[in-house]
Amino acid sequence: MENNKEKLEIKWTAWVALAVLILMVSGLFKDSTGPLKAFDFTNLTGAFGKISENLTFLGKDGSGAKDGFLQALNIAPVVILFCGIMDVCQEFGALAASSVLFQPILKPLMGIPGTTGLALVGSFTSVDVGAVMTKELRETEKITDDELTIFVAYQNAGSAIITNLLTTGASLMAVIPYSFGFMFVLCMSCKIFGANFMRIFLAMKGNRRQIQ
Repeated sequence: MENNKEKLEIKWTAWVALAVLILMVSGLFKDSTGPLKAFDFTNLTGAFGKISENLTFLGKDGSGAKDGFLQALNIAPVVILFCGIMDVCQEFGALAASSVLFQPILKPLMGIPGTTGLALVGSFTSVDVGAVMTKELRETEKITDDELTIFVAYQNAGSAIITNLLTTGASLMAVIPYSFGFMFVLCMSCKIFGANFMRIFLAMKGNRRQIQ
């Protein structure tokens, strides 16, 4: 009854906000041309510090202790911008719509609620986006500590899977006899296996506490 009530309260604006947010973090429009390019979150954040294809603000062969600070400086606008976008989408009910959409898939698959669906999609292309959304889910008590642990186990294995396969993994595509689709499915299988391994571990740990 509660689920039916929740579905009735979700307006069409919530579904639109959810669709826009998913499209922004999915990476589908990353290489698009024209106005559609603005729908990709990585394009909105830009290529900060990149002067040319092989030269950044670090300079040629630049490395050292400053790298860590520059990396933090590079991440800050990404996190701040996404927090703003996420808050706007939440006002339209995107999180509630996400719960209804992903619940039938994520609950039996990994034992996590549908509210993690947006963070799951976001983690396909950006580690930072997935981390920010997961942190917010826990702070607002949308997920429990055990669900957080399971979800983190999923995210840590092959984080930003699409982005890394297309960048770092691209160099291997020429020498291995497998397609991008096969590598994606293989990585996803390992991620889901890791989440369920943690799920079983937490269940066993909970049973031991009850026995004691």
